[in-house]
Amino acid sequence: MPAEVAQVDEVLQRVVAGRAVLWVQHPVDLDEYSEPQPDVTLLRARTGH
Repeated sequence: MPAEVAQVDEVLQRVVAGRAVLWVQHPVDLDEYSEPQPDVTLLRARTGH
């Protein structure tokens, strides 16, 4: 993981703790034909899971 991505991960983990999911360098399956691979993805946390 590049140093810049690691720094963003460290900061955002503290900021969003328990309120969102932070995915670092994981693909996001949007549909059958689209799967971007962003460095950092901030996902809304699911309730009840």
